Amino acid sequence: MRPPDSLGPVRVRLEVRDDRDRSDDPEPAGSVSRQMRAQVIRGSPRFRPGIDGADGLGRTVETFRLEPGDQTRLATDPTLRPTWYEGADGEQRWREQCRDAPVRLWTVCEADGHRPWRFTREVAPGEARTPGGPTAGA
Repeated sequence: MRPPDSLGPVRVRLEVRDDRDRSDDPEPAGSVSRQMRAQVIRGSPRFRPGIDGADGLGRTVETFRLEPGDQTRLATDPTLRPTWYEGADGEQRWREQCRDAPVRLWTVCEADGHRPWRFTREVAPGEARTPGGPTAGA
């Protein structure tokens, strides 16, 4: 969906969604904590930390501006294997589990004279794996 040209420039903020409420997850002694699970990005790519203003986890990027009809490419990296995927095959198990998972994004847009609006988007694995990462368009 493209906003109408009459909107003018749009400021866009993207965040990899984490839809799972972990507040009721059990935390047996010595197991993976809720906080540790919350830091895991599920799916194959994450934003490349430090590039495009991405945070250290690769969950968000800095707000960027798009003119009508413009697009931008964002750098991505494979997600990090959680520490509890142990053993010689841990990395392989994680990659297989995430291989076909879409990246689920929250998108917040702002344009002068309009209230901010928010929507979700799933980026298909093939789309997210293009050289340079996913494309955001206005």
